[in-house]
Amino acid sequence: MILLKQADVYAPEHLGIKDVLVCGGKIEAVGDNLEGGTGCQVIDAKGMRLTPGLIDRHVHVTGGGGEGSFHTRTPQVELSSILKAGITTVLGLLGTDDMSRSVENLLAKVKALKEEGITAYALCGAYGYPPVTLTGSVKKDIAFVDEIMGLKLALSDHRAPNISVDELIRLGSDVRTAGMIGGKPGFIVLHMGSGKKKLSLASWLWNKVSGWISSIWDGICDFFGIASPSKEMGWVGEMLVEGLAGAINANGKDAVAAAEGMSSEINDVMHSLADDMTTALPTDFTVNGTVNRNDTASGIGGMGYGALITIQQMVVRSEEDIRKISQELYNLIQSGSRAQGHFTTA
Repeated sequence: MILLKQADVYAPEHLGIKDVLVCGGKIEAVGDNLEGGTGCQVIDAKGMRLTPGLIDRHVHVTGGGGEGSFHTRTPQVELSSILKAGITTVLGLLGTDDMSRSVENLLAKVKALKEEGITAYALCGAYGYPPVTLTGSVKKDIAFVDEIMGLKLALSDHRAPNISVDELIRLGSDVRTAGMIGGKPGFIVLHMGSGKKKLSLASWLWNKVSGWISSIWDGICDFFGIASPSKEMGWVGEMLVEGLAGAINANGKDAVAAAEGMSSEINDVMHSLADDMTTALPTDFTVNGTVNRNDTASGIGGMGYGALITIQQMVVRSEEDIRKISQELYNLIQSGSRAQGHFTTA
């Protein structure tokens, strides 16, 4: 039993000058004029600040360095240096070197620190990909090894494998699922380098969405027999996706505004499409058909979106009729985008 007298206490809110009674390694009481009883160790903490132990979520407990050859490797962390910094909980992880250092010796060091009296956890993985693990599986490491809380990975760095967004999503899903099974947070710690590629969200969105948009345009042109649509017809898909993706990549909160700004441009293009239809269709024509294109590989996150366009029993007699068709197609695309959560326009 330990009684700390007259300490300036932060818990973490500032409580002022208080006594703190510790029994069996746990704080039992915080107050004024506390008594410890027989056999209690009393510490005069007057003039000292007393705070909860700090948590350091990024510690190379088995040492770091090594990028200037083997003689530049740094030694493992000692308990004394951790405690001097006021740290009582550490999260150990690997860095660039996943060759001479391993998850095994990382876990051994973490267990040693726990035996010495502090709280310690670890992450599997390092800069490399596929991640280094103890069991051969990221999911099993997190689910079954008590000390392993998540995964370490590096992006946009000359020392990193620069994995794709799809690969990162798969890893995130694995880590999340393993955390749920193991009753842990399940998280990924990302080292972000200075590479210009960053996370390449814009190019990922383009690859995901361009096929979906292209299928809509192809279906319209095929149905109405437009062999050579205007240049704007090809430009709208690129403008839509690159504009939206660029906004998300630069500043996510501006994505909706960017899409709203583009909607009027899309409407103009749809009117240009009507001009193409005027050339392709006779002035007196009954349309009774269905365009049904469904590409399950398209869509944000691989969710897919099937563009179903149906025009039945409509007699086309004038350019205005053509424009009505194009407006309906535009409304369909807008509705599908909102349903998928891509963007919202006023």
